[in-house]
Amino acid sequence: MKKCDITCTIFYILFLTYLFMFGFTIIYSADLKKLDEILDEKQRIVHQKIKRERLHHFYSGLGVGGVLGLLILISNIKMTSKFCLAGLILILSTSMVYYMLPKSDYMINHLDTPEKRKTWMEVSRNFMKKKMIGFGLAIIIYFSLPMFL
Repeated sequence: MKKCDITCTIFYILFLTYLFMFGFTIIYSADLKKLDEILDEKQRIVHQKIKRERLHHFYSGLGVGGVLGLLILISNIKMTSKFCLAGLILILSTSMVYYMLPKSDYMINHLDTPEKRKTWMEVSRNFMKKKMIGFGLAIIIYFSLPMFL
């Protein structure tokens, strides 16, 4: 395997994890469709508002991470993995800002039947599964790829 420092290893694994999570969400979104089907109109409006707020949090984190990553790129840091460090800072900052910003509302507060709550929990569990599978697949691919190249 080509020599790569720990910064690049972590960056590549996290990047692949997010890439796989995004791909899995595009391929499998039946749980989200099911949730949308069982929500009434008022709940759909609340759900859209919550999704917009979370997207805004994501973009805020992306902005902060982008600025920090750019500062690393234009700095005088002498290291071979400067681009990996900038990417790692981008990914970690985006996630940290997203999770740390206060959320004004939670969908679970607006679900009035056990069926709706159960469907919401399926969405939540499936998202965690996508994260774990994406991470596992990223590790397998990252460390197996050199065997085939």
